[in-house]
Amino acid sequence: MGKDYYSILGVTRAATNLQIASQFRIMALQTHPDKNKDNGRLALCTYAFSEICEAYEVLSTPELREVYDKYGEELMKSGVPNKKYGFTAGYTF
Repeated sequence: MGKDYYSILGVTRAATNLQIASQFRIMALQTHPDKNKDNGRLALCTYAFSEICEAYEVLSTPELREVYDKYGEELMKSGVPNKKYGFTAGYTF
């Protein structure tokens, strides 16, 4: 099963770009590895930060968000032929 980028960022599918960006900034500040390197949670925060960045990149790009909403994360990464956007190769983060 693929990742649910909406739940990673804690937003709904109806979230606007402004809501997505705002939630990303809040979560990025909380999980940024530079902010957590001294409290013993560096590995966990590094993983969480990369997940948050990936989710934000997909949801903040209209073309990627449309493909993600239609096909999901697994098919988006494996490659979805799409004449409108030319996504014949898969998305990689």
